Amino acid sequence: LQSLSKYKEVIISIGLGLVFNVLLDGPFILLFHRLGFMPAGGAVVCGLCAYTLSIIYAIICLVKKHNISFKEILTRLKDFLLPWLIFGITLFFTAKIMPMNLTSRMIQIPVLAFSGIICFGVYFIVSLQTGILTNLLKELNLKIPFLKNKK
Repeated sequence: LQSLSKYKEVIISIGLGLVFNVLLDGPFILLFHRLGFMPAGGAVVCGLCAYTLSIIYAIICLVKKHNISFKEILTRLKDFLLPWLIFGITLFFTAKIMPMNLTSRMIQIPVLAFSGIICFGVYFIVSLQTGILTNLLKELNLKIPFLKNKK
């Protein structure tokens, strides 16, 4: 919206998220406390909801007022769902396997690096097998010999 010089919609979008966050931050904190979760998590979730509300308003403005279509983006996102899902599952199991209650920050660096390498490797392999990586590199006009187009 800002790049289209639609500053009124930008201000409304930001204001909408800010008002949501201000009004519901306390209730979210209390809700999380009553449910037995960390109260700070309520503030984080409230912030995420407010940010999402701002984005949804901006997208609605772009679609309705400015006739911008998101069909191609949604089509692309469907292609990426499987690698993202497998990445998330890998991250979940890696977090369960790796020790995360380490007291020293220096020991956490190799643990996080190892987890990152495993998750990236799985994401890379899945993206390669589904042909997403090959198609992306093809669109960017990058030629890598070992990659062949799967689609």
